[in-house]
Amino acid sequence: PEWFEVNMNPPNCSIIRIDDSECKGYVFGGYNCDEDGLPVALEDVEIKDDPRLLELQLNAQNRRLRHSPHEYQWTIQDTEAAAELFSIMDRDGSGTICSEEASEILGGDEDSNSILQKTAEL
Repeated sequence: PEWFEVNMNPPNCSIIRIDDSECKGYVFGGYNCDEDGLPVALEDVEIKDDPRLLELQLNAQNRRLRHSPHEYQWTIQDTEAAAELFSIMDRDGSGTICSEEASEILGGDEDSNSILQKTAEL
């Protein structure tokens, strides 16, 4: 069910390729649902990963890392925190963070070294 919550309703007649239970993406983008009904380009159709599957993969990775006590074990909470920090820093909603946006949040000048240093302190 989680996969359906993060993925929008696909275009009409779109085709997803699944091999051995692994989603390989769309092979046909389908057609627009609006009045024109034109074909949808493959690059315009996105499949987002199943968050539950990602969590299971992270947990499996963490179990393997437990044998190495000196390595940090990344958690789903770390991923959520990183996504939240990115959304806060992405002031204009462009999906990218420019040095000006980073400087507004992290302080300092726009020098990339000071931004990296401040990020490490967080």
